[in-house]
Order: sequence, then C-alpha cells, then structure tokens
Amino acid sequence: MANTAQDFEAYFITHREVKQANPTWSDRMVDDYISIKTNIVYLADQGDRNLEDILLRLDSAEARLDALEALLPISVYLTANHTTTKNEIITCENSVAITVTLNAAPLDQEMVQVKRNNSKVIISGNGKTVDGSATVTLSKQYVGLTLIYSQEADSWGIR
Repeated sequence: MANTAQDFEAYFITHREVKQANPTWSDRMVDDYISIKTNIVYLADQGDRNLEDILLRLDSAEARLDALEALLPISVYLTANHTTTKNEIITCENSVAITVTLNAAPLDQEMVQVKRNNSKVIISGNGKTVDGSATVTLSKQYVGLTLIYSQEADSWGIR
C-alpha cells in the first residue's frame, strides 16, 4: 500500500531550501511554511492509519461473512451417490439404492438433513458413527432424518 505521508514528505523541501528559493521570506514565513508542511504530513499519516484500520475491519467483516455462509445449508436433490461437504438439506429422488456419505471432516454442529422419496438410502458415517452405527438406512418411503455432528463425541447424532 502507498504511504501518503511519505509521498507528501517527498514533495516538500527543507527549511534551507525554502529560504534559498524565497530569499525575501522572513524566518517567520519559512517557519509557517514548515509548520503547514508538518501538518499536511501528519494529516496524510493519519489518513494512512485510518485507511489501514478500514482495510482491517473489512478483512474481519469478510471473514465473519465467510463463517456465516459456511453455516447456511445448501439444498441438494440426488439421484446418485453423494458425499456431503457442509450443512446440507438433501432430498433423494433415486430409483435405485444410493449412499449418502457424510463429510469426513465435519465442523462441530454441522447439520445434514436427508429425506428419502423413492428407493432406499444408506447414510454412511464415513469413519464416524451415526447414533452408534457405521451406517443408517432409510428403508421407508418419505422418511427423513436430521443429523448433527458433535466434535466432543466425534460422531453424528440423529435429532
């Protein structure tokens, strides 16, 4: 990022150069000129600091928005096997049995909802248990489950 204070500093000349360039100026006028120069440089520096503060706040806000977006579920309609990647609401429209494999590295309180509309759906914990089992099967039509991952238990729970 450009440093505005340093840029302004480069445009101004020293007391001696001011006096040489303006021999008719009194020392008081040169001092006033230097004072004005100092104030401009100070204000430019404050502007740089304010800009840096604004950019830090924007980065922080962007990070918070990304974190919130990660919590929002996405809706997925399936006709084939699928592996979840974050919070998902899944509707299975499959004509043959399929497997929904849960995220292998879920975040704490990650939520997946799975609803079966047609053929059998197997939900795999992908190395983690789902209410104590490696898999859960939705064998009845129009049945659904809500699964929430607990980091403390390192497992998916049915709610």
